[in-house]
Amino acid sequence: MIQVHALELFQKKAAGSSAEFRASRGWLEKFLDRHNFRLRRPTTVCQKPPAEYEKAIVNFLMFVRKKRREREYQFGRIYAADETAVWLDASSARCIDQRGFNLLLCIIQ
Repeated sequence: MIQVHALELFQKKAAGSSAEFRASRGWLEKFLDRHNFRLRRPTTVCQKPPAEYEKAIVNFLMFVRKKRREREYQFGRIYAADETAVWLDASSARCIDQRGFNLLLCIIQ
């Protein structure tokens, strides 16, 4: 949203000018840094398990079992990693937040 708005402002100000402006990801990161903002993901959205988390876990285990059979992986070749995240309901929201403050603006992608 910030990049789109910056492009709109530039087009209005530079109408008829030969100047170029691209609101790239690098420009956005520098803009956020200049204004003491950070691009973050809210952490509270995924803290609670979904209402049917048992079903989500079973579906995940069935998916792994199916992939193991498709690729003929032997159990001796499958390892468990401690603290490996399995997202049951990941958030796709990104937020612009001022350093040390509460949420100011949430941008849903």
